[in-house]
Amino acid sequence: MAAETDFGQFQVILLDIEGTVCPISFVKDVLFPYALQVLPTFLAEQWQCHEDPFPQRHEPVFISDWFDTVNAGPKTDVASYTTILSHYPDISPARWIFLSDNLSEVDAARQSGMHSVPAVRPGNAPLPATHPLTEFALSEFTPASVAQAAAAIATKVSA
Repeated sequence: MAAETDFGQFQVILLDIEGTVCPISFVKDVLFPYALQVLPTFLAEQWQCHEDPFPQRHEPVFISDWFDTVNAGPKTDVASYTTILSHYPDISPARWIFLSDNLSEVDAARQSGMHSVPAVRPGNAPLPATHPLTEFALSEFTPASVAQAAAAIATKVSA
Protein backbone atom coordinates (compact mmCIF):
# COMPACT_ATOMS: atom_id res chain seq x y z
CA MET A 1 0.00 0.00 0.00
CA ALA A 2 1.13 3.56 -0.51
CA ALA A 3 2.20 5.06 2.82
CA GLU A 4 2.97 3.70 6.24
CA THR A 5 1.27 4.79 9.45
CA ASP A 6 0.93 2.92 12.71
CA PHE A 7 -2.50 1.34 12.72
CA GLY A 8 -1.25 -1.69 14.62
CA GLN A 9 -2.47 -4.97 13.23
CA PHE A 10 -4.07 -3.38 10.17
CA GLN A 11 -2.33 -3.15 6.85
CA VAL A 12 -5.36 -1.85 4.95
CA ILE A 13 -7.96 0.67 6.05
CA LEU A 14 -11.01 0.59 3.80
CA LEU A 15 -13.25 3.64 4.13
CA ASP A 16 -16.80 4.30 3.15
CA ILE A 17 -16.85 7.93 2.01
CA GLU A 18 -20.30 9.50 2.34
CA GLY A 19 -21.30 9.54 6.00
CA THR A 20 -17.99 8.17 7.25
CA VAL A 21 -15.19 10.40 5.99
CA CYS A 22 -17.55 13.37 5.97
CA PRO A 23 -21.11 13.79 7.22
CA ILE A 24 -23.96 12.96 4.86
CA SER A 25 -25.28 16.47 5.51
CA PHE A 26 -22.03 17.92 4.08
CA VAL A 27 -22.41 15.86 0.91
CA LYS A 28 -26.06 16.83 0.53
CA ASP A 29 -25.82 20.48 1.56
CA VAL A 30 -22.37 21.43 0.20
CA LEU A 31 -20.86 18.98 -2.30
CA PHE A 32 -23.92 18.22 -4.43
CA PRO A 33 -24.97 21.89 -4.81
CA TYR A 34 -21.36 22.85 -5.60
CA ALA A 35 -21.09 20.14 -8.26
CA LEU A 36 -24.40 21.17 -9.82
CA GLN A 37 -23.22 24.77 -9.90
CA VAL A 38 -19.72 24.33 -11.37
CA LEU A 39 -19.84 21.13 -13.43
CA PRO A 40 -21.82 22.44 -16.43
CA THR A 41 -19.34 25.26 -17.05
CA PHE A 42 -16.30 23.10 -16.33
CA LEU A 43 -17.47 20.36 -18.69
CA ALA A 44 -18.40 22.85 -21.43
CA GLU A 45 -14.93 24.41 -21.24
CA GLN A 46 -12.86 21.26 -20.67
CA TRP A 47 -14.60 18.48 -22.60
CA GLN A 48 -11.84 18.33 -25.24
CA CYS A 49 -8.94 18.52 -22.79
CA HIS A 50 -6.76 15.41 -23.01
CA GLU A 51 -4.66 16.01 -19.90
CA ASP A 52 -3.85 13.09 -17.67
CA PRO A 53 -6.38 13.45 -14.80
CA PHE A 54 -3.81 12.05 -12.35
CA PRO A 55 -0.45 13.53 -13.28
CA GLN A 56 2.55 12.08 -11.49
CA ARG A 57 2.83 15.00 -9.06
CA HIS A 58 -0.72 14.34 -7.84
CA GLU A 59 -0.42 10.64 -7.13
CA PRO A 60 -2.28 9.78 -3.95
CA VAL A 61 -0.09 9.04 -0.96
CA PHE A 62 -2.56 7.28 1.31
CA ILE A 63 -5.09 6.04 -1.27
CA SER A 64 -4.08 3.05 -3.31
CA ASP A 65 -7.41 1.94 -4.78
CA TRP A 66 -11.05 2.90 -5.28
CA PHE A 67 -14.00 0.56 -5.04
CA ASP A 68 -17.64 1.30 -5.73
CA THR A 69 -20.89 -0.48 -6.51
CA VAL A 70 -19.78 -0.93 -10.14
CA ASN A 71 -16.38 -2.59 -9.60
CA ALA A 72 -17.07 -4.29 -6.25
CA GLY A 73 -20.83 -4.56 -5.79
CA PRO A 74 -23.44 -3.38 -3.28
CA LYS A 75 -21.89 -2.40 0.03
CA THR A 76 -24.36 -4.47 2.03
CA ASP A 77 -23.38 -7.74 0.25
CA VAL A 78 -20.63 -9.92 1.70
CA ALA A 79 -19.57 -10.80 -1.87
CA SER A 80 -18.60 -7.17 -2.47
CA TYR A 81 -16.01 -7.28 0.31
CA THR A 82 -14.78 -10.67 -0.92
CA THR A 83 -14.27 -9.04 -4.34
CA ILE A 84 -12.32 -6.19 -2.74
CA LEU A 85 -10.18 -8.66 -0.78
CA SER A 86 -9.43 -10.55 -4.01
CA HIS A 87 -7.62 -7.48 -5.38
CA TYR A 88 -4.99 -7.96 -2.66
CA PRO A 89 -4.63 -11.74 -2.21
CA ASP A 90 -1.35 -11.39 -0.32
CA ILE A 91 -3.03 -9.46 2.51
CA SER A 92 -5.03 -11.53 4.98
CA PRO A 93 -8.61 -10.34 5.63
CA ALA A 94 -7.60 -10.10 9.32
CA ARG A 95 -5.22 -7.26 8.35
CA TRP A 96 -8.07 -5.17 6.90
CA ILE A 97 -10.45 -2.84 8.71
CA PHE A 98 -13.51 -1.22 7.15
CA LEU A 99 -15.12 1.91 8.62
CA SER A 100 -18.68 2.87 7.71
CA ASP A 101 -21.65 4.73 9.12
CA ASN A 102 -23.97 1.96 7.86
CA LEU A 103 -24.31 -1.02 10.19
CA SER A 104 -25.43 -3.32 7.35
CA GLU A 105 -22.17 -2.51 5.54
CA VAL A 106 -20.19 -3.11 8.75
CA ASP A 107 -21.89 -6.49 9.19
CA ALA A 108 -21.23 -7.52 5.56
CA ALA A 109 -17.55 -6.58 5.80
CA ARG A 110 -17.20 -8.54 9.05
CA GLN A 111 -18.76 -11.60 7.41
CA SER A 112 -16.08 -11.43 4.68
CA GLY A 113 -13.37 -11.82 7.35
CA MET A 114 -12.39 -8.16 7.62
CA HIS A 115 -12.53 -6.26 10.86
CA SER A 116 -15.15 -3.53 10.66
CA VAL A 117 -16.23 -0.74 12.98
CA PRO A 118 -19.15 1.67 12.71
CA ALA A 119 -18.40 5.38 12.46
CA VAL A 120 -20.51 8.33 13.53
CA ARG A 121 -20.34 11.85 12.15
CA PRO A 122 -22.21 15.04 13.05
CA GLY A 123 -25.23 15.44 10.79
CA ASN A 124 -25.77 11.70 10.31
CA ALA A 125 -28.70 9.76 11.68
CA PRO A 126 -27.87 8.16 15.03
CA LEU A 127 -27.04 4.45 15.08
CA PRO A 128 -29.70 2.25 16.67
CA ALA A 129 -28.99 1.77 20.35
CA THR A 130 -30.05 -1.89 20.16
CA HIS A 131 -27.42 -2.93 17.60
CA PRO A 132 -24.53 -4.73 19.34
CA LEU A 133 -21.84 -2.77 17.44
CA THR A 134 -23.25 0.70 18.20
CA GLU A 135 -21.34 0.87 21.48
CA PHE A 136 -18.05 0.61 19.54
CA ALA A 137 -18.78 3.40 17.05
CA LEU A 138 -15.89 5.74 16.29
CA SER A 139 -16.15 9.50 16.05
CA GLU A 140 -12.44 9.97 15.29
CA PHE A 141 -10.00 7.93 13.22
CA THR A 142 -6.80 7.89 15.25
CA PRO A 143 -4.72 4.71 15.12
CA ALA A 144 -5.39 4.08 18.81
CA SER A 145 -9.17 4.53 18.58
CA VAL A 146 -9.47 2.27 15.51
CA ALA A 147 -7.33 -0.48 17.04
CA GLN A 148 -9.11 -0.23 20.40
CA ALA A 149 -12.58 -0.48 18.84
CA ALA A 150 -11.58 -3.44 16.66
CA ALA A 151 -10.06 -5.26 19.63
CA ALA A 152 -13.13 -4.62 21.78
CA ILE A 153 -15.45 -5.93 19.07
CA ALA A 154 -13.28 -9.03 18.54
CA THR A 155 -13.36 -9.72 22.28
CA LYS A 156 -17.13 -9.23 22.52
CA VAL A 157 -17.89 -11.35 19.45
CA SER A 158 -15.67 -14.23 20.60
CA ALA A 159 -17.13 -14.16 24.13
